[in-house]
Amino acid sequence: LSIAIDTNLLRHDWYGLKVCDKLTTLAKGLQPAYLRIGGTAADFLTFDNNGSNQKLSHGDEGFFDDPAMEENLDSEMNFTISKTDLDKVHEIASKGGWDVVFDLNVLKRSKNGSWDPTNPLEIMHYVREKGYNFAWQLGNEPNHLSKFGRNMTAPQLGKDFSKLREILHNDPSLGTIIVGPDANALEDQTAKDYLKEFLESGGDVVNAVTWHHYYVNGRTAKIEDFYKATILDGLVAQLKEVSDIVVSTTPPNTKPWIGETSSAYGGGARGLSDRYVAGFMWLDKLGLSARLNEDIVIRQTLFGGRYALLDSDMNPNPDYWLSVLYKRLVGTEVLEVDKGLESGRVLRVYAHCTNHYLSHYSPGAITVMAMNIDPSKEATFCLTEGLQGLKVDQYLLTPSNGEPTSQFVSLNGKVLKLVDDKTLPSLEPKQITSDRISIPPLAMGFFVVPQANATACMDTYVKH
Repeated sequence: LSIAIDTNLLRHDWYGLKVCDKLTTLAKGLQPAYLRIGGTAADFLTFDNNGSNQKLSHGDEGFFDDPAMEENLDSEMNFTISKTDLDKVHEIASKGGWDVVFDLNVLKRSKNGSWDPTNPLEIMHYVREKGYNFAWQLGNEPNHLSKFGRNMTAPQLGKDFSKLREILHNDPSLGTIIVGPDANALEDQTAKDYLKEFLESGGDVVNAVTWHHYYVNGRTAKIEDFYKATILDGLVAQLKEVSDIVVSTTPPNTKPWIGETSSAYGGGARGLSDRYVAGFMWLDKLGLSARLNEDIVIRQTLFGGRYALLDSDMNPNPDYWLSVLYKRLVGTEVLEVDKGLESGRVLRVYAHCTNHYLSHYSPGAITVMAMNIDPSKEATFCLTEGLQGLKVDQYLLTPSNGEPTSQFVSLNGKVLKLVDDKTLPSLEPKQITSDRISIPPLAMGFFVVPQANATACMDTYVKH
């Protein structure tokens, strides 16, 4: 689980986001992670090494919207960033214990149509000069640049990535990691063809293959979309198809990443993407992605948009607390759940080895993630295969006011909020038994079996 800040935030002078104790505390709650700086605006960005900033004002007007949904973009989207912006990116990441993935402008073109790395190299040289450690992306959603009046073929993009790899090969002090191509809308065959064609020409130069996923359009989404089985199940086919494409076109051990994702595109759905109900899409995506071979899932966004983990006052939205619990309790080793990929599931269950590095649990413990998407009926399940009768630590998440559109979430009945700007609350479980685990209608939770002594979980490790 990793985090994004949209480049559009930099375009608007960060919308007033300040690096402070509160932000640092909240960021540390999600470590370790990557911080991805990218998005539509990345392909309109110029670095001004002399320090002048051509920014838009940071009123509230654009805070919640994705600039890619606007009309008549192109030249009026061009903007500059300065050293101060790169310093701020590094400061946020370093204080949170995160690593940076920075998206470079692929629309910097030379007269012959190839990528011109002159200005991106200034960013890379400054990052090296300061001793920062960034990984790199090149471009954002290149298969849809036509809406900006640009065309980027997959073979050309492959050549551009090869040029970036050559730069890093010749000077490893500029970085070693490249991820891409950040293709989107992979439910469409043309997008899948684009990704495959890119990887056939540039798959050997990327360390990971990135793609984007959103379930619904934020401007038309309805509350029931957030817990509808058919919508949640739609991710399965895309995960399988991306995995197959990556395996067939890249060197062994190259992994796919969901490089940008949330519930609804266009900045999120008003009154939904930042509420309790959004957690069903988020938890299900994390469970499915791990089960189906994704290495990293990058959440759009930390701050900015209706789908952010933090609101405009830097207070945590419900998905923030869900993410913290996931970080603490869920390890990297995925366990098989009977009928865990069956279509139409109302009770959706995933299992991992427990993360014993970030929790007090010992190796051998397992963590079950479960959600009940039935709006009216309780769901129950039991643990088998030698887990019968064992004690279970329950971390049940419910909406604080009983409504799925609640802005606040409760853990085992207690509303979650910061103790103060420097202190996260203690996330205490409730002890139950494994014989009958109940989940109320439209609720979700994590269930840890400390004494599972699962062989597969005796020697696991944690990574980004």
